[in-house]
Amino acid sequence: MNILVCIKQIPDVGGKIKLSEDGRDIDSTNLGLTISPHEECAVEQAIQLVKAEGGSATVLTLGIADSENQLRDSLARGMNKGVLLHTEISNWNANQIAHAITDTIKKMETDNGSFDLILFGSESADRGNAQVGILVAHALDRPSVNGINGLEIAGNIALIKRDSDEGTENYELDLPAVLSVKDGMNLPRFPSLKGTVMAKKKPIQFIEVQPDDTGIGFLKFEPTPEQSKQAVILGTGPEAAADVVQVLKKLELLR
Repeated sequence: MNILVCIKQIPDVGGKIKLSEDGRDIDSTNLGLTISPHEECAVEQAIQLVKAEGGSATVLTLGIADSENQLRDSLARGMNKGVLLHTEISNWNANQIAHAITDTIKKMETDNGSFDLILFGSESADRGNAQVGILVAHALDRPSVNGINGLEIAGNIALIKRDSDEGTENYELDLPAVLSVKDGMNLPRFPSLKGTVMAKKKPIQFIEVQPDDTGIGFLKFEPTPEQSKQAVILGTGPEAAADVVQVLKKLELLR
C-alpha cells in the first residue's frame, strides 16, 4: 500500500498568539511549532496501515525550510520518507496550497505509481479552513470523505466511518481515495529515541514552489478586541441598596 500524508507546520496554539507588525502573519518568535492533532492522527493511521498491509508511507508539507523539523518528527514516528514543498512566501490561500500539492502528486505518481490513499487532517488548528483535502480530491477526481473517525482496508475498498449528529455514517470507497482524518481516530505515538536517530537518515525531497494567481488576495489579520473585566463597587451599607436594586432590574431579576 502506497500512502501519502499531508501535514502543515503551525504555531503551538496553546501559547499567546501575536501578529507581525504588518498584520499579515503570526509572529512565531516565542512560539513552539507543531502540527495539528488531526494530522498527527493521519500520520499514525498511515503508519498502522503500512505495518498491517505493507508498502510505504510518505509525509509531505508546504512551508519554509524550518518545516523540515515537522517532517523529521513524522519520520521519527515511523513514516518512510518526506517531501518538502519549499517556499519562503507566507499566507498561501487554500486554493494555492491545493494546486501546489496536486501538481506535486501528479508528478510523483507519474514517476512512482499511484498513491492508494492520500490523507489529510480534517482541518488545520491555526485556520480551520477544512478545504485543502477536498480541493485536492476534486482536482485528482478521486472519491473523498472528510472528518473520518474509522478506516479499514478490504482489498481495493476503504471501509470508512464518520460520526454525525444523527449517529455513525458508513462509506465504502474504491481506492485510490482522498480522506481527511478527525482528531481522536487513534492515539498517535511519540517519536522514540531510536526512531529519532533513524529519521536523520531517511530521505527528504525538496521541491521549490511558488503560489499561483487564484484571483484571491490576502490583506491582513484583524484580531478581535480583547475583553476586559472589572468589578464595580456600588457602595457599602444601606446607601448601596438603591444601586443594587437598579442592577437587579437591569438583569431582569426584579420588576
